[in-house]
Amino acid sequence: MIRLFCIITTLLGCSLPAAAQDSQFDINIDRMFDSRQFRDLQQLLTNRYPNGGIRSPTITDLELSNRLFPTSDQIRNYNLDTVFDGADKQVVDPDVAADRHGGRFPNWMSRINGDPSFSGNGPGTCSAAVKGLFRLVCDGIANCEIEQAYRSSCVRGALAAQEAQECEAVVRNYVESCFGEPPMRPIDGWPAAKLVDRQRNTICSVSLVQANNANQTTFATSDHCPLATGDNRVERSRNFDLVESVLNNPPDGLNGDIKFGLLQDRVFGLGMPVRQPVLGQQTFFMGYNDLIAARNDLITMNNLNANRIPALKIDGSSLCTIVSISGSNLLHTCQTTKGGSGGALFQQGDNGSLFIVGINNGSGAAGQVSENDGIVLDN
Repeated sequence: MIRLFCIITTLLGCSLPAAAQDSQFDINIDRMFDSRQFRDLQQLLTNRYPNGGIRSPTITDLELSNRLFPTSDQIRNYNLDTVFDGADKQVVDPDVAADRHGGRFPNWMSRINGDPSFSGNGPGTCSAAVKGLFRLVCDGIANCEIEQAYRSSCVRGALAAQEAQECEAVVRNYVESCFGEPPMRPIDGWPAAKLVDRQRNTICSVSLVQANNANQTTFATSDHCPLATGDNRVERSRNFDLVESVLNNPPDGLNGDIKFGLLQDRVFGLGMPVRQPVLGQQTFFMGYNDLIAARNDLITMNNLNANRIPALKIDGSSLCTIVSISGSNLLHTCQTTKGGSGGALFQQGDNGSLFIVGINNGSGAAGQVSENDGIVLDN
């Protein structure tokens, strides 16, 4: 794969990035070749360096293409790992998820089949809403990356009235049909928030966890999320707290494959306790949802008479569960999009208490997928 990339970059007149020597980058480039992103990248490089050029493009150069990267209130400050390693997430199609995982989890299937919001493809069901979303913005492309397609098709000013209304309604229907609400509210507040940069651009989500430091709030996020002491803050609703320090070592008993940090004050309490996940059990996910944020942008840009939805969203639906654990990795069927990396996956214990069991990490697939990737928190 690296040889193929070398040939292409030579034809385009740019040198091989140093990161391409890494095997993980090789895997990521393989995935990029399977999507229209490569065609966009090739065109971008040709346009940017029409005479062959003398250097590889920087990430700032690449961000000039809004077909490759988000454009507002989303993930910023990319490096190569952030762009291509686990940063993509997709909405989950209940039909695809049930076909792949339903045979192993009859209780989960019973919950889905007993929920009129999910069973069948009639109006108002989650399956119909997901298919409608892809039908509107993906033009029949099977491996469509829905957030980028939606922003490219819908998030701009001066749309025709009918087109703007269709773009607004398709995400609203998706949220109303596919996101349930948890039957309880934790005493110390919800266990997730947004991670933002100095310009308040959302770059990821964080999970607020109980750890061995009782005087400060500990948070966890995905390893590919950019995180620096003093450069980031954590926000939820109108409250925020500054990142005081990034921990070099994970707190006792917690997985070292993700990033941890401490917040300056105890604005959000001490977080939620951690335990091992239970397969097939009702699960909840909380994280930043870029489709919702994109709809909010659409409403503002076109002055639509529609209610905005908070982009930090909880999926408490019947569909949301954990279907696989392998070492420190897990697969879940909860709804996520870009910006949801680091968001909290949590379950209810026998006594009704809530526990964080993992964080959302990404998806190696595109299109209408059956699951997304996560990481187990309890080591």
